[in-house]
Amino acid sequence: MHEKIQKFAMLLLLLPMLALADKAAPEGSFSDIMQARLGDANLTIGGQKLVGARFIEQIYWLDDYAPIWNAAAVAELLNEIDAVQLDVLNKKDYLLPGMEILGKGNWPGDFDTRARVEMELALTESILRLAYHLRFGKVNPASLDSNWNYKKRLDIDDPVLTLGKAIKTGKINQVLNRQRISHPYYLELRRVLAKYRQIAAAGGWQEIPPGETLKPGVQDPRVTQIRRRLTITGDFPEHSVSTESPLLYNEELRQAVINFQRRHSLEMDGKVGKNTLRAMNVPVQKRIGQIRVNLERLRWIMHELGKDYLLVDIPGFRAFLVQNGQRVWQSKIQVGKAYTQTPVFEDELEYVEFNPTWTIPPGIIKRVILPKLRTDPEYLQKKGYLLLDFQGREVDATTIDWRNLKGFPYLVRQPAGRNNALGRVKFIFPNPHFVFLHDTNHRDLFSRQTRTFSAGCIRTTNPFRLAELLLKENAGWDRERIDRVIASGKTLRVFLKKRVPILITYTTVGVDAFGQAIFKPDIYHRDAAVLAGLDGPIEIDPEVQEIMREFAKKRQELL
Repeated sequence: MHEKIQKFAMLLLLLPMLALADKAAPEGSFSDIMQARLGDANLTIGGQKLVGARFIEQIYWLDDYAPIWNAAAVAELLNEIDAVQLDVLNKKDYLLPGMEILGKGNWPGDFDTRARVEMELALTESILRLAYHLRFGKVNPASLDSNWNYKKRLDIDDPVLTLGKAIKTGKINQVLNRQRISHPYYLELRRVLAKYRQIAAAGGWQEIPPGETLKPGVQDPRVTQIRRRLTITGDFPEHSVSTESPLLYNEELRQAVINFQRRHSLEMDGKVGKNTLRAMNVPVQKRIGQIRVNLERLRWIMHELGKDYLLVDIPGFRAFLVQNGQRVWQSKIQVGKAYTQTPVFEDELEYVEFNPTWTIPPGIIKRVILPKLRTDPEYLQKKGYLLLDFQGREVDATTIDWRNLKGFPYLVRQPAGRNNALGRVKFIFPNPHFVFLHDTNHRDLFSRQTRTFSAGCIRTTNPFRLAELLLKENAGWDRERIDRVIASGKTLRVFLKKRVPILITYTTVGVDAFGQAIFKPDIYHRDAAVLAGLDGPIEIDPEVQEIMREFAKKRQELL
């Protein structure tokens, strides 16, 4: 084995020279040809670059560049590729040039040595792509969002050793299944995708023409079309029997419309106005695209879910606390406006602060406070805000020449109280975005259907129950004590005995308790980029490449 390590080290030194050599594979044994091919710095097959070339080299190095694929393993991989559409992946991404003949030919009998080398490279690249995409998704979220910080974690000791062994022993299915998400929510959304694909295969639904708002009691030719449209998606009972005119907007149809509105995050008034009609006329293929996008998003985050976490659903305007695998609290939320978007990231909730003060973030000072002060030096006093220097000493805002001030060498703070923008409690997970979860003095806004009102923070209803649940492991902290602290008006910070993961997420399709699709508004217009990535070229992001380098280093040390 020591000799093998030396061999690997020499290969690393030779890679630059091999890349400059003639790329045509020389005559010789399988191992000679394979080793020469893997020495190509820009390894391609049929014009496709092998994104897993570094890992493929490691797999074959461990077997002295000998063949590792057998007929059973080839058949098993082809079966797995046939099934990828269940996970909204594209079959063409895993059938590299030439692989289409594998289902018809005899492996390896129909291949000479050089052709077999090419096919082994294609097969190994294919399984690497598939395992990677099932585990992490095809699209790299960090390439779409600079705030993304969810970690990628492998659940196998060494991908190179594990995949190599699975290929040789015919356990490809077992290894790939370990990478698939088995969470019931993900599986439910897969079933929703299958349903909408069946609808598409049957012809989808016809567009309903515009007109006056339809409401119960009216008769209109479009009522028949709406009933048919809602029957297709299961909102209207398929075998409904009624003696009333088919043109009458009756109570049964009103209930079906309300269910449709609920599933599409619309105001549930039972009327078919322009917004409801617009949602009904979204083509089925676009709905399929939305579901695909959100199955991909679940692959980014589902492996992060433990038994205890706080989840923020930005487009759904909801937050959930899960303890010991059970949802114990949920709340409506308000999130950031389009130009002050709530960022998507993961963190840990560290402490709760009662009767908080609000130190206004730099962005709001620049956009709002400073322009107001330039026109009215008494603006802060009128709002009840304090101007402080960096030592915490109060400064008289009226003594400052705001028009000619360079920079902003002050803090602006709103004292605790019933008018404080953060309400009576906030939940802190320190982060560079100055974002946290908090109570609010704008409770009337929770009645709105779309709740993009904040400067990026997350406003919540019933925050005192959340505080009670989070502090239940802190001795002496029950609801009675929380109420006393709030009534005192004094600011008090309480650190959690155990930090709680918080996942701030962005998903625009979900599943309700009845297994029905819930379509949420794409408030920050992010779906299109994910869909383009799903249908675009394959890349492996730098974070995973670094993980694989670390595995290679550890493996070399062990050997």
